[in-house]
Amino acid sequence: MAEIYNNPGNIQIGQGFAGTVGEYASGRKGGGKQPYVEFDSPQMGLRAIYKDLRSKVNTFDGDVAKIISKYAPNNENKTQAYIDNVIKQIGSDTITADNIDEAVRAIVRHENGTNSETTKYYLDDPNLLKEAKELAKHNMPATMTYKKAAETYLPTKEIVKETQEVVEPEKQSSLEYVPQFTGQET
Repeated sequence: MAEIYNNPGNIQIGQGFAGTVGEYASGRKGGGKQPYVEFDSPQMGLRAIYKDLRSKVNTFDGDVAKIISKYAPNNENKTQAYIDNVIKQIGSDTITADNIDEAVRAIVRHENGTNSETTKYYLDDPNLLKEAKELAKHNMPATMTYKKAAETYLPTKEIVKETQEVVEPEKQSSLEYVPQFTGQET
């Protein structure tokens, strides 16, 4: 599998998305091209796609052709093929709240290859998309990490091994809380 930068949408630097930890492909500078953002987790990379799409849906009234032309301009992409691909995958020429998940999946597939290991990495675990979508509902500074965002915005479940022993109070603070999206709105 290719190196993972947690950026399944090939989001370029300079947009200020949360979870940013660096950049890669710095040789892309010039001609309107920018290096790509490296995110601290797959959720934050997927979140960036959701945030970017939602912004463009509002700007372009959901028009796939206008959204993809802005997202993937023809100086870097075969934009019409990209547009056709997204329309085919979402079954509409308009991105809405009802099909934005499919639009995100279409972008991940287009950017990384339909059946590539990288695409599977991002799309095979439905919890990644659920968490990313939930996190995309919130504005966050670029410096916010996935761990902090999950602690702040995602519902949590206490993960504790079942044992017969009593946990002493001084050890209770060491119990780890692992954020997991439950699929319920908060």
